[in-house]
Amino acid sequence: MLIFGVDWMPVPAFAVDAAGRVIAWNRWMRELTGVEAPEVIGRGDFEYALPFYGERRPILIDFALSSDRKDHEADYVFLRKEPFQYVAQAYAPFVRKGPGRRVLCRANPVYDDHRNMIGAVETVEDVSACFTLAGALQGASMPKCAWSGHAGSSQPCSGSPVFHDREDAFRHKVQKVQEDERKRIARDLHDTVLQRLGMAKLRLGCVSGNVLQKESVAYATTMVQESIDELRKVIEDLRPAELDLLGISAAVERYCKEFQGNNGGIFVESSIDVDEGKISNDLKIAIYRIAQEALNNIVKHSRADHVKIDLRGGDEGFELVIDDNGVGFDPDSVLVPSSGRRNLGLIGMKERAELLGGDFNVCASPGNGARICAKWPQKH
Repeated sequence: MLIFGVDWMPVPAFAVDAAGRVIAWNRWMRELTGVEAPEVIGRGDFEYALPFYGERRPILIDFALSSDRKDHEADYVFLRKEPFQYVAQAYAPFVRKGPGRRVLCRANPVYDDHRNMIGAVETVEDVSACFTLAGALQGASMPKCAWSGHAGSSQPCSGSPVFHDREDAFRHKVQKVQEDERKRIARDLHDTVLQRLGMAKLRLGCVSGNVLQKESVAYATTMVQESIDELRKVIEDLRPAELDLLGISAAVERYCKEFQGNNGGIFVESSIDVDEGKISNDLKIAIYRIAQEALNNIVKHSRADHVKIDLRGGDEGFELVIDDNGVGFDPDSVLVPSSGRRNLGLIGMKERAELLGGDFNVCASPGNGARICAKWPQKH
């Protein structure tokens, strides 16, 4: 199933098993690296790093296989933990397209029905054009106000990007590229792979034969249906349809219900009252991703059984508050760089909030649960 999914991905991708041996290497990966699948399939010992870095070494997919891994973090322009995946930028000097390329990598662990890790998948996309743009911006003479996401507009809506320097502007550009790519991949998966699986299921239902053949068809039909269900979950994680069609309220409500359904021991209480017309598309995405990451952290670390999500906003701005009754933690131990225990998920949430001119705060202590609060004032 994992191999099938990687082969159908519309971006360069590969997969390894739990032991770190390559089990899938799709055609887009072959095009990017110039390495054919038979050359790497079945290989371990960091063989998959050679086409990118010219040496055997851990890369992003190894972070997904082992969340405790810390080596080679410095090799990435940034490294962030998002819901269900790690995201990083790196310079890959050995890929075939010219004298090295800047790549955006995403890696996530894969689990079986019993929540046992069976491997991991990584996608690697060429984002050198973004760095070319950043270089052009770096050399340009621009007024300070031009780093506002709505330069020249006296009344931007809440959640408009406000950049304090070129690094902020570039980070926002990369996040936008990520979200646009997620949207494209979700659409492509829905319009191609999902439709083909649906047709395959219909055709299996038309097959007739003896009892043994019917049993085999029934088993195959079940596998196809499971693949359809898994693919729909992947599509929703990439880009929830409600976010574009119905707005942030419907998207967050649906995610809360799905989260509670998938984690039966956690009750999620949500209270949402927002004016959709006052919120920017950038802020909708930021709110959704922050809520998604917060719930992911809760199920992984907090041991909470009750979560409350409160989202309010209109003329005065927008505020997202997420409370849980879990074991709590010391915020300084995971947010302060010198602590040595930085939580990439919390740092990613903080970056998302602040890049849109917002404030991000964590109130927590060991044994007393935690509160995450992100607030974006309305620009007047």
